[in-house]
Parts: sequence; C-alpha cells; structure tokens
Amino acid sequence: MERLLKPCELAELLQVKAKTLENWRAMSPPQGPAFVKIGRVVRYRTLDVLEYIKARTVQTVVD
Repeated sequence: MERLLKPCELAELLQVKAKTLENWRAMSPPQGPAFVKIGRVVRYRTLDVLEYIKARTVQTVVD
C-alpha cells in the first residue's frame, strides 16, 4: 500500500501553506489535489498529487 501524505507534507512539497490546502478543500467544488478523508483525518495519495501536477503543467513552444 502506498504511503499517504499529510497536509503539512504536501504543503511543503507544493510550496504552499497548509492553510491554502485547507481552503482548496473547503471550496465548492473542492480545488487542489484529490484527497482521502478518514474520519476527520485528511491525507493525499501520491498518485493523485502527481496527476494534479501533471494536469497543471504548461508546455511552452520554442521558436
């Protein structure tokens, strides 16, 4: 089973504040990477984080 990331770990990885992740989760519809909620505990799957980053990757064209 893959290791789940804590919000503070993901915040450090994405270089955003943990509060930003909390705000994204509270939006309707939720923004940011997909998350897992177990009771009141929030965790992020590595695969979901990688998909989130990939979906936001902008390719530039060099002339």
